[in-house]
Amino acid sequence: LQGTEYCLEEAGLSIDDIDLFACTGGPGSFTGLRIAASTIKGFSFSRQKPYVLVPTLDAYAFGLEVISPVVVPLIDAKRGHFYFGIYKHGIMVKGPFDAPITKVLDELAGETAVLFTGPDAELAESTALEHPGYTIFPAHHVSAVYNTMLLAEKIYKEHGAASFDAGPDYLRLSDAEEAQKNNDSHR
Repeated sequence: LQGTEYCLEEAGLSIDDIDLFACTGGPGSFTGLRIAASTIKGFSFSRQKPYVLVPTLDAYAFGLEVISPVVVPLIDAKRGHFYFGIYKHGIMVKGPFDAPITKVLDELAGETAVLFTGPDAELAESTALEHPGYTIFPAHHVSAVYNTMLLAEKIYKEHGAASFDAGPDYLRLSDAEEAQKNNDSHR
């Protein structure tokens, strides 16, 4: 928890000053999502304060509708796939998906202005160059942490706290779960 203590000290706060805990809730790295959700739940439970899970793609797309009417955050899901959603005017209209870049392009058919963003937007750079009107807005230009905070407050005001059994949205089985499923199907 040294990182947590450092951040609180830098902000001039104590853990008891926090009224709402939040983290992104997927899609994303299985390990990262599980650790974040467990940590936030631990803080929430121990301090008897609410928590919310913010969809990861929402955090990357938030506020970018002022730059482009269509925004597509991309997270490398490995195995040639991306986690992505299609946002129009700030609202997810398609997704979330776990699919290859060809599916991204299929879902964008007919769109003339598209902004790719997110931690792995650069992986779509060659695709964007092939389509006039498609651009890249790298994640380092987006404060997903700040956006998560803003969206957490909005989610809490509109829907209340997450239930204690709420968990991340993985979109696929973990490698271990897939291996177990394959083992079970070969029996």
